Amino acid sequence: MKNGVLAYAAVVAFTALAQQQSTWPVFELPTVNARLQVAPLTEQEKMSVSQAIASRDYASAEKSVLQAIDANPKSTELLKLVAAIFMLDRNPANTAIAMKKAEKIAPLSAADRFLLSMAYISMGKSGWARPELLRLATEEK
Repeated sequence: MKNGVLAYAAVVAFTALAQQQSTWPVFELPTVNARLQVAPLTEQEKMSVSQAIASRDYASAEKSVLQAIDANPKSTELLKLVAAIFMLDRNPANTAIAMKKAEKIAPLSAADRFLLSMAYISMGKSGWARPELLRLATEEK
């Protein structure tokens, strides 16, 4: 509970600071469904994952996406999707691992870096989140 409150406080603080600092990047956080739509999955797989998420059966959704990752390990879209599902499932450690794997393949977007930061904060690793948030603050628009 404490980590969830800290994560929420970080989001509020970051938002308030971003509104005060006109030079800070403004970005839109993609939803899990938006990530699902761009993931290289068949329509049937997308439907199955979507239904699992809608029914809050995150373990099934994670399993389906992880199987797709086994078949396509270089897909940053799949890694980012499973990271978002892990975060919904309150598993910030796996969220961070998936995001770091995606980052090794291609640079993270601002929204992805923010999700990684929130995962670190949820894990109680604010020291790990700080460089990510600073990178966001100094990123070119």
